[in-house]
Amino acid sequence: MKEQISFSTFYDRFMTIRPDNFTYNGLRSLYDYLEEYEEVTDIEIELDVIALCCEYNEYSDIEDYLKYYDTDVDKEDYLDPDTDCYDTDDFNEAVLEEISNKTTIIKVNDDGFIIQLYWKMINKQILRDNAVIGVVGCEHSGKSNLMFNILDYTIHNTDPRTTNIYFYSYSSKVINNKRVINVSSVKDINACKDGFIFIDEFKFLFQLDNRKFKGEVDKLFNFMFHQNCHLVLCGTEQQYNKFISSKVKAWYIKECNIKSFINGSMIKDIVTGITKDYVGPEVVKIPIEKYYFKGNLYQCPYLPQYDVKKDNKKLI
Repeated sequence: MKEQISFSTFYDRFMTIRPDNFTYNGLRSLYDYLEEYEEVTDIEIELDVIALCCEYNEYSDIEDYLKYYDTDVDKEDYLDPDTDCYDTDDFNEAVLEEISNKTTIIKVNDDGFIIQLYWKMINKQILRDNAVIGVVGCEHSGKSNLMFNILDYTIHNTDPRTTNIYFYSYSSKVINNKRVINVSSVKDINACKDGFIFIDEFKFLFQLDNRKFKGEVDKLFNFMFHQNCHLVLCGTEQQYNKFISSKVKAWYIKECNIKSFINGSMIKDIVTGITKDYVGPEVVKIPIEKYYFKGNLYQCPYLPQYDVKKDNKKLI
């Protein structure tokens, strides 16, 4: 690692910052994996506890893993018709093989393992290939936390010499990170270049209720492409009108009310086309710690450092 770190120091850092993310054996396995990775690739890794917690996750067994991820492995294929029992070992091996085809697996013990989260793998592809990304969900669905996961990823996985990061929030929240440039108006955004622009509750910036402002917003989208910028929007169902919805190229979906979407908007067509058991006639019911993307649910880590509500006092 970029500094000489013993396992004892590695363990102590996690216990100080994120004591509940990994078991002792999990941290031992992760440490050994990172040491071997450095030796094989000759790439030094910085010990950033938060970044590692966002990148890796530990599961006690396959059953624990399947609480958070879907699998294409059909358990019925492992049913013994003579005994009417499932061959659990073969099923677990099949799921592990499926996971290994998608990401890195670090064995912890006979049952437990750590994976490099699909989150990181998905973000890299989405951020590279899509100029406008939409995060959508109802109030209190965790949509802002999801957006901040994307922002946190860009902080840790882009080069500050070549990539700028901009952030807007209607609530006057600012991100206290030297990588992030806080902006407060469309004029500020028109000056952005070579980077990623994150806009929380974009309705207030774009003034969607003001039809005269539509031309300014359209100009912003066109200007953004010329300035080599990618845009990440975060808003509720009704904020994504037909115009804004048509600009989005990739969607992260949290829990939402289908009736709240605007008829004829692209995102309503996408949501009503989801054929999963957690999608009803009125609600897409997604747990707050997960999000939907292109057919699957994925885990979304909670990032307390960005949570503006965590210190709110209970009124009753």
